[in-house]
Order: sequence, then C-alpha cells, then structure tokens
Amino acid sequence: MVSRMRRNVLCCWLSVIMLMVALPSVCGQTSADQIVGRFCMLSPLSDDTAIVKISRYSDGTYRGRLVWLSQPNNPDGTIRTDSKNKDKKLRNRPYTDVDIFWNLRYKGTEWVEGVLYNPFDGKRFSVKFSLSKNGRDLTARYYKGVPALGIDAVWKRVN
Repeated sequence: MVSRMRRNVLCCWLSVIMLMVALPSVCGQTSADQIVGRFCMLSPLSDDTAIVKISRYSDGTYRGRLVWLSQPNNPDGTIRTDSKNKDKKLRNRPYTDVDIFWNLRYKGTEWVEGVLYNPFDGKRFSVKFSLSKNGRDLTARYYKGVPALGIDAVWKRVN
C-alpha cells in the first residue's frame, strides 16, 4: 500500500516536471516566432496572389521573401523581374528572389517597424503585423507615416 502511494506521488511529480519542461516550448510557439512560416497574400496593388516565406534572422528580426507568384511571367512569356527597383543592379532578379519586407521586430503582441518593398512599383512602405483572431493568420498593416492612415490585408497561413 505504501509503495503504491509512493509510486503515485512519484508519477505525479514526474508529470509536473514534464509539464514545466514542455510549457515554455508550447508558450514560445504563441509568441514572436509564430510569424515564421509561409503565408498566402493578395497584393493590394495588383491582381497577383503570392506566397511569402517569413524567417527569423540571427539578429532577432524577421524577413519575408516571395517564393511563389500566381503570375510569374510577363504577357510575352518572360520571367517577371524586379525591374522597378531603384538599385539598377537588382533589376534583373526574378520576383521569387525578392525580400518584400525586413527589419520586423516583435514587441508585445505585434511585429512592428518593418520596411515593406513593393516590387510591382519599386516603392517602400512601413509595415506591421498582428496575429488574426483565429491564431493562424496575420493581419498586415501597410502605411506611410501614420499607421491609422494605412490599409490592412489578411495573410493566410499555408502549410
């Protein structure tokens, strides 16, 4: 009887210890790195749909790179390139080699201070992201100067 009780207490303590070890990794998934992954976005400035891969860099910031486009070619069949880039050396790279945002930092419940590059017209904007109510998707806010005057877009997570 006593050994059975000791075994139950030991099992209970082991369960508590395992929960304490596992909890930080589960909680960590709901924080800054939850933005990491692939997201489908509809460009607000064109009729393109794109998949963006978001990665965390060693400095703790996040970047998003185009990895797929619904319309990868020009009407003449040639691959679409970053032809509107202000840096002439980058104008021949295909869209799927373009980082469309960088310098994004996690603060509180949002990813802020990002720079968004629009390869369709070569312009840059500020961007911030928040987790959508469903806990999977992102709400992106694109703006110049004041976030309240920007536009929102939902980025759907894809696996």
